[in-house]
Amino acid sequence: MTTIGVTGGIGSGKSTVCRMFEGWGADRIDADEVGHESVEDPDVQERLVDAFGADILVDGVLNRRELGKRAFVSDKMRRQLTDVVWPDVGRRLSRRVASARERGVETFVIEASVLLERGDPECLYDVIVVVTAPDDIRIARTMDRLGVSEAEVRARMQHQVPEDEKIKRADHVVVNDGTVDDLEARARVLWEELKEMEKE
Repeated sequence: MTTIGVTGGIGSGKSTVCRMFEGWGADRIDADEVGHESVEDPDVQERLVDAFGADILVDGVLNRRELGKRAFVSDKMRRQLTDVVWPDVGRRLSRRVASARERGVETFVIEASVLLERGDPECLYDVIVVVTAPDDIRIARTMDRLGVSEAEVRARMQHQVPEDEKIKRADHVVVNDGTVDDLEARARVLWEELKEMEKE
């Protein structure tokens, strides 16, 4: 089984590429969704309370918005959130990969918006794909999709590994600077290449 980690900055088109891979036969999981599952775990929530305060829970329910406000005030606090949540996320992802392997899945795609920022265990992936696009295109896409300002998009981008650093650490790069059809053509070439690798 080939496990592909797909990442990229906000507005890069990584989710679109992952959906294409899924349409061509891959099993797919969104690591961010696994992260949402993780923060609902009582043991994880207990550690979050220790790190960020008891009032992030309201009547026993995690206030994600308040947690986000406190976690993203500084790099130190963001790392603290990662240190609390990521070990559990990593275990959950590893279990999903193991289950897929047992089921005989040929290609498993993990979409992880902060794969390189978070430091996912490299043993989890056979291949790392970075989807990239020029900053101005990413900003315009995100403003249109989320209805946020340019300043808000740039603020989010500052918390992610720079595109050139992502590219240095990638096994494959998909450039998404054109139309959806252009992206599909490029993703298809990579998909066929990865399927050939599975046969070797």
